[in-house]
Amino acid sequence: MQMGRWFGFRPGYRDLVRLYIGREELLGKTKTVDLYEAFEAICRDEETFRAQLTRYAVPVDGKPQVTPAQIPPLVSQHLSWIRPSARNKMFNAELVEIRSPGQWVEPTAYPVGAEELRGNVEAWGAALGALSDDLSVFVTLSDNDRGGFTRYPAKTAVLGHTELLGIMSSLAWGRPDLFAPHLAYLQDASDAGSATDDWALILPQTSGPTSVSASILRSQPVTLVQRKRNARGVFNRISGVSHRQSAERITGLRPLSDDDPYASQLHRPRRGAVLLYPVVDPVSGIPRIL
Repeated sequence: MQMGRWFGFRPGYRDLVRLYIGREELLGKTKTVDLYEAFEAICRDEETFRAQLTRYAVPVDGKPQVTPAQIPPLVSQHLSWIRPSARNKMFNAELVEIRSPGQWVEPTAYPVGAEELRGNVEAWGAALGALSDDLSVFVTLSDNDRGGFTRYPAKTAVLGHTELLGIMSSLAWGRPDLFAPHLAYLQDASDAGSATDDWALILPQTSGPTSVSASILRSQPVTLVQRKRNARGVFNRISGVSHRQSAERITGLRPLSDDDPYASQLHRPRRGAVLLYPVVDPVSGIPRIL
């Protein structure tokens, strides 16, 4: 990451950057590690930490809400063998509730047991039955000034907050402690100002050599996608980056656009958005919905 300073602040170098990195490097006498996975984990650690600091940066009445000295920001550790430095400044804490309105939350620690996976699929049964028969075509606009865009079809539905909360509460997780603070926030009805009335459900219909179409619980055929778990048994990432832009437009995090009419039409005040992916593990072949 330090080498990123070579090109991070100079324009015109992006297409020249190449990273050659070992995928099975010896660590100790017998253990091997994936340096690509390690590099990604460190980058994610820093991005998460910067996001924590951003929460302190928004003033209220011209004054900081809270300082890091009062409530130290959380330091993530995406790989157990890559620890943060300065351990003398670290301490353990239990997260009870994470209030994250307007922020992207993507759990990746799903169970591996067939019975738990089957239960998770069944939990989404009613939502799958509510999906529209027709496809909505969403448009992802380029963030640069070149005016590029990407189209992708998706099946959509709108779920009430209580209905989605019932689904989320019944799901099994590989690490329940990671999602529990987010679920506590969704269940908290005391903050009426940030409460959500309903949720737009988006199930992208991707195409490609690793995508197949199948019916789940007698639903209309939907696209199944392949995602691999890493060495820790969790998924590095599930959602498509381009798909997130539509969710952000629906929730008001991005401005409405005539170029992306379906996302703009789904926008409502106090509406959230959920990206849903029926996933097949290429190793086990067991379908699960994430």
